[in-house]
Amino acid sequence: MNKILQFFTGKSELPVEAFGKLPFYQDYITLASSPEAMTWKTWLLQFAGREKHRVPSGKWPFLFQNAQKSKFLIGIIEDSTDGIREFPFSLFCVLPQKGIHSAPDIWQALTAIRSNLDDLVTIDTFYQRLRGKQIPLSVKDKTQRKFIVADTNLYWPRLTVCPIGLHSQQHLSLTPRTEIDLFMRQWYDLFHAMGDGIDT
Repeated sequence: MNKILQFFTGKSELPVEAFGKLPFYQDYITLASSPEAMTWKTWLLQFAGREKHRVPSGKWPFLFQNAQKSKFLIGIIEDSTDGIREFPFSLFCVLPQKGIHSAPDIWQALTAIRSNLDDLVTIDTFYQRLRGKQIPLSVKDKTQRKFIVADTNLYWPRLTVCPIGLHSQQHLSLTPRTEIDLFMRQWYDLFHAMGDGIDT
């Protein structure tokens, strides 16, 4: 969108990016160009690739922040495979910190976009459906919704799993100071308690 138009409308567009595996294609699927997406890709390859941590079933809203003053990467992540290897699939946008109040709307929009990928059989169709997709962000929205993480472990990079939207008591945060086995147990406990990840 034209920057002058953004100034008058108070709206911006968030490009949709993706990284991970889906069953119809035996390789990593990458639609990512932002610096934040490149950082996420490296982090996820370490977490789920080299360290082989497996995401619980379901589609999980998440935030990823590489450093305290970094933009957020906001998306949904799910357990997946390329038919041979297990590796999650993630669909996401880069979100300025001032837009964090829009997180529930963005998760909802990403979930709708993800549902349109369920019947894919070719990588070309994947790119046709996803390339150029954008989610509108109202950068001057004055709503009072706030994203609050009930966690004093202020270290980065930080992955925050947000299964109940803005209900902070259900957030799980993984940082370099988190005991990862405990984090994964708590994540699986949430899965068993909820039956599915997405509920924004």
